[in-house]
Amino acid sequence: MVDPAYYQQHHEEFTEVPKFTHDEHIIHNALHGRLTSSRILCQTCGATFGHATDSDFVSLLSPLTARLKEVLLPKQHGKHTIVTLQGVLYEGGNPTKERRVEIRGRVVTPKDPYHTLDASAGVVTIYASPARARHYKNVVMKELIAQGLNPEDFEFRFVEDVRDQGTLGVFFTEGVPDFNERWHLGFNKIALGFAMYAGVDRTQVPRALRLDDTGRGHLVASQNLCPFYPFGVLDKLLELRRPRVEEYYPSHTLILFTQLRQDGGQVLCCYVDLFSTFQYYVLLNDHYEGAPVYKSYHQATTKSVPGHVDLQHVRHKFWNVVAEQFGIDTSKFTGSGMEAYRAFLQRNIDTYQFKPQLTLPVEVEKMIERLQPLLLIPQDDDTGQPGPSVMELMKANRPDLLLPLLEEQRIYLTPEQNGYELFRTSYLDVSGRGSLEMQSYFSSCRDLLQRDGEPIRQHNHLKFAQLNEFIDEVESLAELQEQIDQLRQRKPAQENLGSLSD
Repeated sequence: MVDPAYYQQHHEEFTEVPKFTHDEHIIHNALHGRLTSSRILCQTCGATFGHATDSDFVSLLSPLTARLKEVLLPKQHGKHTIVTLQGVLYEGGNPTKERRVEIRGRVVTPKDPYHTLDASAGVVTIYASPARARHYKNVVMKELIAQGLNPEDFEFRFVEDVRDQGTLGVFFTEGVPDFNERWHLGFNKIALGFAMYAGVDRTQVPRALRLDDTGRGHLVASQNLCPFYPFGVLDKLLELRRPRVEEYYPSHTLILFTQLRQDGGQVLCCYVDLFSTFQYYVLLNDHYEGAPVYKSYHQATTKSVPGHVDLQHVRHKFWNVVAEQFGIDTSKFTGSGMEAYRAFLQRNIDTYQFKPQLTLPVEVEKMIERLQPLLLIPQDDDTGQPGPSVMELMKANRPDLLLPLLEEQRIYLTPEQNGYELFRTSYLDVSGRGSLEMQSYFSSCRDLLQRDGEPIRQHNHLKFAQLNEFIDEVESLAELQEQIDQLRQRKPAQENLGSLSD
């Protein structure tokens, strides 16, 4: 492949028009991924994959990205479009009284209009979109006449947004044709792209890419997708508390790695974690013949910082709090006086640019540090004295109680940070003989999937609930900000609403 700009300047060197490079997003731009490579697909194949696979896959996640749009990083190209989502409203929170709805932005509209009648107050309330409300009013008026009532005796009120009428549920898989195949191909393409980015030869990824007789590659789904399940003690604790201990939740993570089989051969896998929620191992090759591989990528998906802040509207005592939020090194301030300090902070705020690419070992260490209180050996319940020491546990042959400490130790204390390469690739477990052994995450997850899928389903429900709770918080904060903005626009006589932002 040739860079288009190079070809324009040196086209006389070519006997035919070559294939041109283009920046291919490894995690889709529509999912706010930022990692790109110009050495994966040519412009022609990039467009083919985009139409055939990418749009199908990203549409599956639109129920989440549409609701997260307030806080997600801006896409690198293309405009953000408002997506109409399908869902159900459980009236009054009653699961037996459900009503189909459409969600557009933060407005929830009934799919089919309905109304309520308060005869004592003389009020008819119609719940419908503006486009359908007028026609539906005529239907209601005919019903009133049929009941012997005079429509002119009633006040008609119209409600478009029914969000506050009950509990909202947004459809994810329901009603989506070929969901599993589209889901499978989407994860395969991400893993395949990351393998190419890491320099793996395309002949070494047969479980995701089929090469035809002409050498052209075709993305395939070969039953090579395996859901992640947290076998490791440390991972169990982390996943239960992920939204609270992960600083940049929700994030994207990719880990490409090779692992030895029992017969001495190698497998090539890619761990894909989207929005800290959708976690899969993608098997790329059962019999990998290349050099051992390990490569990771980790990025935030949200802006992770507040919008622009004008310090003129922030009290002095909160300036350092704002400085910390924007990562400003206040030791670099060389001036004197409050006004100069405010100007210094404001310059840094105005020029701040959040860098979403993160370092996986650093972020893993942060999460483990926040889990520290849960890793301590508990006190003796009877005496209140400290629990047994590590040495005492080893003498008592209690490796099960040592697991959290040893899991932490293997990551922190392994030389040259190679311990981090065990994250999501291997874990410690107690063998049938009572000793501690290192286990393959991919192999254990695959065995569990074949043996009993229920634990995996429960874990998936937990992760989905965590993300939904985060989205609910984001939407609540956005609604609160709208209310504050509306109050500010009213410009009341008493200038005391500025404190709301504080």
